[in-house]
Amino acid sequence: MTNPIYILSKGRPEKCPTTELFPHATLVLEKEDVPKYEAAGVKNKIEVLPESNGGITVVRNWIIERAQSLGQKHIWMADDDINFLGHAGPPIKKDDPIAILEDAERAFNYRSRVAQIGFEYVQIWYNHNQVQINKAIQVISGFDTELFGKSRYVKGLDLKEDQDITLQLLSKGCNTVRVGHYVQSCPSIGMNKGGLHDTYQNREWLLDVCKKMERRWLGTCKAFMSKKRGGMPEVKIKWREFGSKSISVEEYEKALESNANQEVPT
Repeated sequence: MTNPIYILSKGRPEKCPTTELFPHATLVLEKEDVPKYEAAGVKNKIEVLPESNGGITVVRNWIIERAQSLGQKHIWMADDDINFLGHAGPPIKKDDPIAILEDAERAFNYRSRVAQIGFEYVQIWYNHNQVQINKAIQVISGFDTELFGKSRYVKGLDLKEDQDITLQLLSKGCNTVRVGHYVQSCPSIGMNKGGLHDTYQNREWLLDVCKKMERRWLGTCKAFMSKKRGGMPEVKIKWREFGSKSISVEEYEKALESNANQEVPT
């Protein structure tokens, strides 16, 4: 069995496909949402947040702190709208999502101080033979909560909080691994009702978040207007400052094999 899986959800009792991928995962909800999800037939174990409407960063921090308090060294944190997790191919194909997580967890042993692992988007996947080191990880993340330490998601950076936490981890000498031979799929940001849908529609607010990222990571992040949907605020990040690189799956597997019989320092 894989390590603990936590699913964040809000306002999507009828559209929470991640619970179907991971029926044994823990669903984290605000108390007002609990009867709605139960009425919708969601069978997952539910954990109720101590406060409501605190924002996505409060929820993510609660999960990390809970996992740390329970001594859960490795956990998965997943958005609620993941509708596919499978092999990159070609051809792209479905597989047992639990088996994929279990296999992906080997990435914690790729090198020392791997604090975060994840997958490629099927929408932008282009090379199934590449593993990405020290780059952004979104939608579903595996964390080493010991290496995560006192790092925390920053309130007010909603929709960019995942990029910020990766930058925090990299800036303190940790590593991330994006396992490119598996892919995930979910609706494009802002297209799915509930969750952060309304926040994403506020372009002025989103531009302010991007500018906050630019100020917070001066010289590393740059706010700009992308061409998506008539011009959406975005952030360009210089991942190479943190030693980002692409390696082949073969090189990745060789490193895992080399480390299999020795303890990888944390």
